[in-house]
Amino acid sequence: MRGRGSISKTLVATLAVFLVLVLIFSNSFPAEKLRKSISSEYLPKAKEIVSHPSCGDVHSLERALECYLNDQTAMKELGNLALQLKGKDVAESAWNVVEWEDSHISYDSSKSPASPIQRPIETVQRGRGICVDYAVLTAALLIEMNYSPVYVLDINFSNSPTGHAATAIRINGTYFVLDQHPPVMDLGTYWKYWAYWNNGSPRGNLEISGAVVYEVKKVDGSVTVRSVGKLTAQDFLSEDYSFTADDAHRVVVDLLAVLLKRHPNLHLDRKISNLDESKILPPGYSSGKTWMFSFPLFGEYYNPVFHREFVDYVYRNIASKPSLVEDLKSYSHVWVKDKLGENGKLVVIINLAK
Repeated sequence: MRGRGSISKTLVATLAVFLVLVLIFSNSFPAEKLRKSISSEYLPKAKEIVSHPSCGDVHSLERALECYLNDQTAMKELGNLALQLKGKDVAESAWNVVEWEDSHISYDSSKSPASPIQRPIETVQRGRGICVDYAVLTAALLIEMNYSPVYVLDINFSNSPTGHAATAIRINGTYFVLDQHPPVMDLGTYWKYWAYWNNGSPRGNLEISGAVVYEVKKVDGSVTVRSVGKLTAQDFLSEDYSFTADDAHRVVVDLLAVLLKRHPNLHLDRKISNLDESKILPPGYSSGKTWMFSFPLFGEYYNPVFHREFVDYVYRNIASKPSLVEDLKSYSHVWVKDKLGENGKLVVIINLAK
């Protein structure tokens, strides 16, 4: 079963008033594939697929994790990829993994859930798999990065007989789920994603009723797998971060810092802070422009643990507009601010003038 698909960004409106041009864009999470590039030299070649008869054909998630992640030859084949995806900490590394999977692995809708679970290297080389294949690969990459323990969730739904599997990590006692595509989500967001926002699923919206949690732990070079309990629907919903105005402001402040660093010609200028509202340039300026970017559900997905990654997501969406990049180079004054909309919508407003 597929998790999430990419949602295209839509140009909403273009408005010109006096000398100020206002451009409005809407960007939905999950993002289009604005991903960090991974050199092909880190990707194992398809011809390198090796059969490991000691494991045989594995259908059990617990058995697949235990057998495949203890196969030193198979794990070594993931080493270069894990090395390049590893970030400064587990949060950045986890985000890098799901970004890479989003760009390089496709959901294999032709594969039967009753088929054997693929070895991690098979999923990489074939470039496709189903949820258990993604989960095993994700856990293997994190273990290869020396993050331990990691967790795998065997998920049940109240309104579907077919379950799901996804990997999770714990940071400061809170679970975060890695499921095929960014963003990484806390449990409450993940529950709401399946119940309300997973419109791309052929099965429609689903309600998580619970999950068995497997701990995958590396000790003295060996990986152990054990069930450490169950999560109820209420457990999922109890871990749901609430986005605040302070969070939105922090995102915009750090976004502005990135813009100023990458475009040293720009100077922060409070005099154009209301350019988007007045549509009239202050005295002494020859031209101005306002860009508005709308991110529906941003606040629903946001968690401060992944603040850097969310700021980077916003910047890369903005930087994907060549005309805006040209404006950032040609204008000399800037002001950036935010507005909060319904259902966690974040609006980023960039005022430019010269």
